[in-house]
Amino acid sequence: MKKLLIILLIVGALGYAGYRFALSYASDEVMNQLSQELLTEDVVSELMADPSIRDVLEQFQGKNNETNTRDNTTAVEQYNQLPFTTKEEATKTIVSKFSVGEIRDFTTKAARGLTIEEQVEYEKLIMNRLSEEEIEAIMLIGLSELSEELLIE
Repeated sequence: MKKLLIILLIVGALGYAGYRFALSYASDEVMNQLSQELLTEDVVSELMADPSIRDVLEQFQGKNNETNTRDNTTAVEQYNQLPFTTKEEATKTIVSKFSVGEIRDFTTKAARGLTIEEQVEYEKLIMNRLSEEEIEAIMLIGLSELSEELLIE
């Protein structure tokens, strides 16, 4: 009986570790695809030109921890209102709102390049399924990832 319980605990722990690894891998892949397709240079330039978005992005990246200035307080409030702040949480949200087939179809088409019609179709689909706050959080996570990549290069 004890051996069975120990085996079940080990299998459960391995299953959980596998789940966390798969979620992390899926998060990286989804964010890479979204960053490449949705965050074009024009979109990134437009977003980075907005001081409030830069403040929220700095707060998101943990570079701006002071909360005593008025502008930074606004950034902290905006950051705290995001529905999620990690790639893993974003992936869970996306997986809960889109089927595996839809995600697979999107990533396959995105890998080969989307036509303008497909981009419009996916943009409408995303706008219908995700709230503005969720889209904003995904964009901030993507911007954060892109800015970290640019700093590394």
